[in-house]
Amino acid sequence: MIQESAASASRSFHTTSHSGPAPRLERRTPVCPLSRAVRQQLESAPYRALKSLAFDVQGRTVTLRGQVRSFFMKQMAQHIIGQLDGIEGVRNELQVA
Repeated sequence: MIQESAASASRSFHTTSHSGPAPRLERRTPVCPLSRAVRQQLESAPYRALKSLAFDVQGRTVTLRGQVRSFFMKQMAQHIIGQLDGIEGVRNELQVA
């Protein structure tokens, strides 16, 4: 049982190179299928401004963050994400600048 646990833990971490004496461990963030779908939807959007927006997924709710140049882009981001299967809500925290 301990060996399985250790093997699982070693798959959850990877090393990054740096100039220090020992490699540093970083925890990989697991990507849920809904997060992948949101990222893919934003990256394939016909609007360049939406391709690099930040977002968080909590359960089936997506929170959009970042800046866009118009209220239209803010609404389009919400609309595009809201069309995905499995999304129950979109919190649009995008700022228009």
